[in-house]
Amino acid sequence: MFLQINLQSSRCKPGDQLVGTIELQGPNHLDVGVESVKIQVQGRCKTKFTKHEYGQSISIYRGRAPLCLLELSVFKGPGTLHPPQTLPFSFEMPERCNASGTDSFHASPQFNTEYNQILPPSFDVAHQSLLEGKEIKAFISYELEATAILEKAVGPGPLKARQKLDVIPTRDIENPDPGHLPHSRSITCASLHLIPEYEKRDPTFKERIKIRFSSDTLPVAVFKLNVTMPKVVILGQALPLSVGIEYDNDKSTAETPPMIFLIKATVTLRAETGIRCIGSLFSSHDKSEKWTKEQVISSPYFNKPIPVSDGMDLGKIMDLRLGTARVQDSKLWSSPCPTFKTFNIRRSYSLSVFVAVECARKRYNYDSKVHDFLMLAEDFAPAKSTASAVESSGERVVKLEAADSLGLQEGSNVSSMDLSIPDFDVSAR
Repeated sequence: MFLQINLQSSRCKPGDQLVGTIELQGPNHLDVGVESVKIQVQGRCKTKFTKHEYGQSISIYRGRAPLCLLELSVFKGPGTLHPPQTLPFSFEMPERCNASGTDSFHASPQFNTEYNQILPPSFDVAHQSLLEGKEIKAFISYELEATAILEKAVGPGPLKARQKLDVIPTRDIENPDPGHLPHSRSITCASLHLIPEYEKRDPTFKERIKIRFSSDTLPVAVFKLNVTMPKVVILGQALPLSVGIEYDNDKSTAETPPMIFLIKATVTLRAETGIRCIGSLFSSHDKSEKWTKEQVISSPYFNKPIPVSDGMDLGKIMDLRLGTARVQDSKLWSSPCPTFKTFNIRRSYSLSVFVAVECARKRYNYDSKVHDFLMLAEDFAPAKSTASAVESSGERVVKLEAADSLGLQEGSNVSSMDLSIPDFDVSAR
């Protein structure tokens, strides 16, 4: 005899309605005495750092932060259930943390220690450095657990079933401003090919001698190569990267502005993960570690160089969409999460861009500095005000207490009485 949890979907967002059933499986037509059946959702955040000292001693540090814990009564006995018995349930996934018992971390701007912070996304990462003797594991997990308490005469202990939840966060800004930051390089190009006659061909030997003696200097084109990088990126949308040219007519001596072509572009994406654990008994600091993984997304040399005099959108041309097939060459970017920081885990992102352009058959390279950006969730959901969240939570607490006072009969379904669980416990704050 066993329990089974069935969900419409194991992927959910904070505030979503979780709808499913708990099935009691066993021999047909068996009468099972049951005291109660409950289901709870719990979230937790854990870190573990192992340090190997010279291959002999080992130091282990841990960090723990419960995120949410909500429980719903699905069947209230004592009563009898008959396998296969199905008990439906429905309740709202909390939007904010509500659990206590977090380790006593020190205050740090790198992490978030607010009690009722927004639920962080599901997350699982591991890092190992053999040279440094470091091994790090960190995860944020959410899980449904169903428990059936049987009458003593039926069995020795309760029946349990678990179901993992994949919590996907949302963003509360529908159309954020990318906040472009310009990066540039000034370029001076001196070349015979700036002369219109030789724009598409090389001068002959006699023409070179004639030009050298008839002019003291070569024609010059002066321009600025601009690379614009974003401050904000939305998962699933093209990275708002652009390349443009500013031509300086005053400093240029070429008869006409030359065509400038984009030859190559390379974008390097970096994800930095930071964790912390509780330090030793005599330490006044937490044990913190961070590491970076990167992926280089490089375009091939363009068969037909693209003019950039009017500017161009690199993100669309290279199809740079985080979380899509185009950027699934590594596990890091196949399912990236938004930027976040919670009690003992954080994730941030940065990028750099390399471009090569051609002017008058001469190549010029530009390599930008590493630039941080904010990664927002793909799905949009308007933010709830703190006041309305507290009021809504209070109403749900009252409803739950009212349900308990009424007393649920055997087989009663809490969801059918339009009851739900509080987002967070107001009285605990």
